[in-house]
Amino acid sequence: LELIHDDGGCNAVVKTVTSFVRQILVQQSHQPVVGVIGGGCSDSTLTLSPLFAREAISLINMHLGGSPRLENRTLYPNTFGAAGSSNVVVDTIITLMNSNSWQQIAVLYDQSAAVLLSMFLQLNDNIKAVPGGEITFSSTVYATEFPLAALKDSFARVIVVFTPAETARRMMCLAYHEGIFFPAVQWILVLGELSDFAKMTDFKYDGRRYTCSPQLMSEE
Repeated sequence: LELIHDDGGCNAVVKTVTSFVRQILVQQSHQPVVGVIGGGCSDSTLTLSPLFAREAISLINMHLGGSPRLENRTLYPNTFGAAGSSNVVVDTIITLMNSNSWQQIAVLYDQSAAVLLSMFLQLNDNIKAVPGGEITFSSTVYATEFPLAALKDSFARVIVVFTPAETARRMMCLAYHEGIFFPAVQWILVLGELSDFAKMTDFKYDGRRYTCSPQLMSEE
């Protein structure tokens, strides 16, 4: 039994994905491959699935490879979900809303990543599981483009963020300087760990330099 592994980088077009597929197909010509676990994100999984289906190789998607599109058995007959992140994340948010009697939330999401967009769409579909629940403000967010003015004008008090950790760090830095921060506002960050926010540094946005450090922001 041999384990072949590689880092797909959560990207459908990176060379590592191509290299990984090539390794599997070469191995398949010598000895049958039982299956593949991965990729780590929906974008790469959506690309890998039909490639392995041609060889009748099962693909078990994990972690952030939980796009609802992968549940289509006609398009992805050999792909199976072991830990659909969209379901887990949305169920957790619904539970938090019910437990804290939150009815109105704002959502910021990165639509360039399939899994993050699917999380937003699934939350939008399931928000009625909260009595009186509604998304009062939603907007796309990019690494260099943030809807700060509109977010502030929305008077949102609970904000859910479906973005990569780097984007979330910048968003939190800008929010701190704009007064959209704790304790008046509750932020729910789906991606990233506490250690990610120890990497906060100064950066320039919209012609202005923002100073952000863990020490500064922890004073709130």
